[in-house]
Amino acid sequence: MTTKILIGERFGRLTVSSRDGNKWLCQCDCGGSNRVVTAKLLNGNVRSCGCLRKEIAGASLRTHGASNSLTYLRWRSMRARCLLPTSKSYPKYGGRGITICERWRDSFVNFLADMGECPGPEMTMERINNEKGYSPENCRWATRKEQNRNTSRSRMFRINGEQKTLSEWCEIFGVGYYTAHKRLRLGKSIEVALGISK
Repeated sequence: MTTKILIGERFGRLTVSSRDGNKWLCQCDCGGSNRVVTAKLLNGNVRSCGCLRKEIAGASLRTHGASNSLTYLRWRSMRARCLLPTSKSYPKYGGRGITICERWRDSFVNFLADMGECPGPEMTMERINNEKGYSPENCRWATRKEQNRNTSRSRMFRINGEQKTLSEWCEIFGVGYYTAHKRLRLGKSIEVALGISK
């Protein structure tokens, strides 16, 4: 496409007015301007001076009106862990294949409808099955303590057909966690470690 043909053309909110080096000087409907390379104009990647992106972002925040809420912050953190390679948590989540269901990935409104408001600052979002991603059927609000019991590092112990983590059994039988843990490391059974058997 030649300079003569491109000048005067509209691309979204932009109208090409002149050539400026290797870019096109475009006037935006809002009154602003933008300098854009040919490819971005032709493929639709740039359609305004930046005002359109701001309007869309603003509309998204106004839709749920909760951009500063605890629930929104939990949703945003989930997205960062799974979708942003620059997040320090990405290697443990998105980097190892933990995904976000389509319903939640780009819609806080859907997330809020499924999970409800975060009950309090001590609550975080827990995946019930740590090998599966974030979805309504695999997530719940939980305390850090509850989440720590559900990590892949938690060792489970069975007593009378019931399975729990060591910390849960210690709470039930009133035994210090480190005392029970030390006994287990010495080769004692879970029952002996908890003091319910000799």
